[in-house]
Amino acid sequence: MRKTWDPTVPAVLLSVAMLVGTVTATGGLRRGDWRAELDSDRRSVRFDFCPEVVTGRLRMSLDVPLGEIDGFDAAMFERRGAPIRLAWKRGAGTFVFEGEGGRRPGGKVRFEPDAGFVERWRALDFGPLADDDLLRMAAQGVQPADAERLHEMGYRGVDADEVIRLGLDSVSMEWVEGMQALGSRPDLDELFRLQAHGVSVDDVRDLAGSGLRVGVEELLRLRGHGIDATYVRGLVDAGVSADDLDGIVRLHSRGVSPEYVAGLRSSGLPPIAIDDVMRLHDQGIDADYVRAAVDSGLPDVSIEDIVRLHAHGVPAEFVRALVEAGPGQRDVDAVILLHNHGVSEDWARGMAEMGFGGLHPEELTRLHSHGVSPGFVRSLREAGHRGLTVDDLIRAQSRGPESLGRP
Repeated sequence: MRKTWDPTVPAVLLSVAMLVGTVTATGGLRRGDWRAELDSDRRSVRFDFCPEVVTGRLRMSLDVPLGEIDGFDAAMFERRGAPIRLAWKRGAGTFVFEGEGGRRPGGKVRFEPDAGFVERWRALDFGPLADDDLLRMAAQGVQPADAERLHEMGYRGVDADEVIRLGLDSVSMEWVEGMQALGSRPDLDELFRLQAHGVSVDDVRDLAGSGLRVGVEELLRLRGHGIDATYVRGLVDAGVSADDLDGIVRLHSRGVSPEYVAGLRSSGLPPIAIDDVMRLHDQGIDADYVRAAVDSGLPDVSIEDIVRLHAHGVPAEFVRALVEAGPGQRDVDAVILLHNHGVSEDWARGMAEMGFGGLHPEELTRLHSHGVSPGFVRSLREAGHRGLTVDDLIRAQSRGPESLGRP
């Protein structure tokens, strides 16, 4: 695997849970030099040193607990000119500090790689190690067991950079093991990408539980859109295919809730596509309106019909009233035409009771626009007029009932 470490900028590679470490640009110390001071709590030593590396130069500042330092004697450490030899043993090797004590002890530092660590690494069929790799792993606190855990999980060809990056986060190994428990073994580069975007094992487990089959790219896409497992599970329960990741992302980007999708799916419409869901949502059409339009009795009502009705501001109750008024109003065009001419539900029902419910919608709009009301028609009937046409009613309304002659 390709190494990504640049020894001139190893800023994040040297901080560990047990010690505080920072790496800065080289300054004040020559290569191979060290300085140190006993911490105020007298429980640790702050080492400031520039280890010898093959490429570039770096400076390390590390707080090391006294219990980890072989040869430490506080009296000698603080005595001016006293000879000092300290050893900080790590899994990958040992840092040896030689010099003199005093107010600010210092001297020369060298790193001695651990041959046993190297042999155990080689036995794992991992990438070759350079002394600089061992130095960085030692500073990071990488143990042979860390590499062996990766090998046991099926990883091969791992290099020092990857083991160090895993060691930077105390939960990284647990993350890898958790992924494997779910039946997945991501490439380590993929793992780092997932972790960098905040994808947790729980996220993956919850998404898998929702029925969504996702890989690394899909996980990153969902994370990038802020889509969690609860949202996905809600859509799947509402009838969206668990394989339709594009559809799920599109619905989320439009602000469509699982409850909205569930409401449309239960409205009585035929199976509804994602595009139709978004179209209805974008038009501000709620699921109750769709259900009422479907239940109105309008034959073969479609998404297009509902969009047109809503765009003209036609209430679903108005649709039902016109459908019930007679067969002449049983289509969307008729409903819209009558609504646009100001015909009310009561007027339509009243005209149907007078026997004019089956008229063509344009005839009804003529009657309505001339002020012919159900009450007026009833008065003509009570006066004995029968078999009146639309023209008769309009003439009677305009000229008076006497224009109809004697009944």
